[in-house]
Amino acid sequence: MKKITKLILNILCVMTVLIIILGISYVIQITIMRKKYANVIGYSLFEVLTGSMTPTINIGDDVLIKITKDIQKGDIVVFDNQENDNFIIHRVIQINENEIITKGDSNNTEDIAISKENVIGKTLIIFPKLGKIQEFFRKPYIFIPLVDVIIIATLVTNYRKNIYKNKYLRGSNKTLKEQKERNILI
Repeated sequence: MKKITKLILNILCVMTVLIIILGISYVIQITIMRKKYANVIGYSLFEVLTGSMTPTINIGDDVLIKITKDIQKGDIVVFDNQENDNFIIHRVIQINENEIITKGDSNNTEDIAISKENVIGKTLIIFPKLGKIQEFFRKPYIFIPLVDVIIIATLVTNYRKNIYKNKYLRGSNKTLKEQKERNILI
């Protein structure tokens, strides 16, 4: 049971550190470097704000995209709508030489043709309601205590392990190999 608890806490700690690193990278790229979107090793995450792609993608869902210009008819792409200075997530319905035509799944009409250069990438994974979860955890009074609890729990577990290990090593004349064989060390 102790090993399972320690494993779970270590996994949570590693996941928390990775999420913090990704978050810092995202913030640096958007706020400091003034990029329109974050690019983390060729991928980016976009939150859906409108219902134009329902029922495939709903409001509050997040989409993970691969940043690429290699798209095909039927792909769900994210493109830079330079008229409104925002991003649109729609399905490709036609590809011409230098431009594409897209349409939201729940829209009645297709979009105006856009340049292939405006395409940011194509959707790989849809995370239902991840945007709502992100919004919840963006609140500092939720996020900071949660991170603190995970880090403290991991530190306490590792500290207890070291105390237990030292307790059996002191005063013992057995070699480490003998102690490991007898499962004295964790």
